[in-house]
Amino acid sequence: MDKHIYIVISKTQSYIGKLIRWFTKYEYNHVSISFDKELSQMYSFGRITIVNPLVGGMVKESTYTLSLGFSRAVDIKVYSIPVSIEQYNKILYFVNTMYKDTDGYYYNLLGFFGIAFGKKWSLYKTYTCSEFVIDALRYAAVHAVLGNKNLVYPRDIDKAIKQYICFEGNLFAYPYLFIDSASYDYFQQNKFELKKSLTFELLRSLVHFKMLVVRHFNSKRHY
Repeated sequence: MDKHIYIVISKTQSYIGKLIRWFTKYEYNHVSISFDKELSQMYSFGRITIVNPLVGGMVKESTYTLSLGFSRAVDIKVYSIPVSIEQYNKILYFVNTMYKDTDGYYYNLLGFFGIAFGKKWSLYKTYTCSEFVIDALRYAAVHAVLGNKNLVYPRDIDKAIKQYICFEGNLFAYPYLFIDSASYDYFQQNKFELKKSLTFELLRSLVHFKMLVVRHFNSKRHY
């Protein structure tokens, strides 16, 4: 084992995060994957902009996104999973390929609603944060998650990789944290902060939801 992949489970302070915690009865709601212990190369599926939680996709993350731009405490757990160089490169390929096609990937909003009903909705090129991290690890045959076909929530990932935990506490107290000015560039921050009119955001949300419904019915036709 020559490399490590870092999994970050966090307790974000958004309204969506609070709803997820309420439905799952678990204190954390979000999962990210990082290629370095400084968390400067951290990715997940979540909101694209700070103002609209209903439109999401694959995003590069930082302390800025996890805290929604506030310097308030964000509880996290960090896991350091040892992997071979081959596994590391496979996960890197999986994530980079997906990140370059961000317009083609959507946050699985139906999967979020499924939490309330205990139902899993798997759609073409759509992910929740947990589904994304699980698939990234499985793509490289990381043994910690291979035996669990029904993993859906952060709680399940926590249980599967608990032996690899290396930090638990406030995000801003994480000893290896890299400052955002270096890890989260100006363009990405502006994109995350981008604010449009209410009408624009409503239409954007409807289009996003429509695409998910279309993918849902297209997926059913292939069964």
